[in-house]
Amino acid sequence: MADVMSEQITAVKALLHDVFHGMRYQIGFLFGQHTGITPSQLAVLQVIAGHTKEPPTFTAVVRELNLAPSTVSGIVKRLERDGLVKRLQEPADLRVSRLQLTGRAAQLLGTLCKVYDYCIDQNFKVFTQDELESFVELLAKLKMAIELADLANLDDIVARKGSRIEELENC
Repeated sequence: MADVMSEQITAVKALLHDVFHGMRYQIGFLFGQHTGITPSQLAVLQVIAGHTKEPPTFTAVVRELNLAPSTVSGIVKRLERDGLVKRLQEPADLRVSRLQLTGRAAQLLGTLCKVYDYCIDQNFKVFTQDELESFVELLAKLKMAIELADLANLDDIVARKGSRIEELENC
């Protein structure tokens, strides 16, 4: 019984991986085709848009994306050049800059929502009403499990599996 469950979980992991990457590719491809925005630029725009109280600092964007400052700097320079992002100097400390979306960037992100909806609609046409209802129930259950997950022992799990990067990439 445990082997069957293990095989099913392995199959689910592979399918989730393929579905996630496939949909991300579809959305990124269609969005890029219509806007000229690269996936890296989109990631930066989404991080900035996620900060609703005040524009994030450059350092906060770097931290959230887990990228080198030089990489993010190049992306931000291109976004500034294209009129999608503005740098705002922090009056109290001129070494600190905040990144703010322009109106044009907000419009592009609205286009992203339309592209996302289009991809979802197209991909989910293959399901019957009953299948969709079951799918929603299963996703809700998975979402709850994710929210309740105890990740306190994650370091122990990684240590047991081995921390070599090749092994982690195959997860």
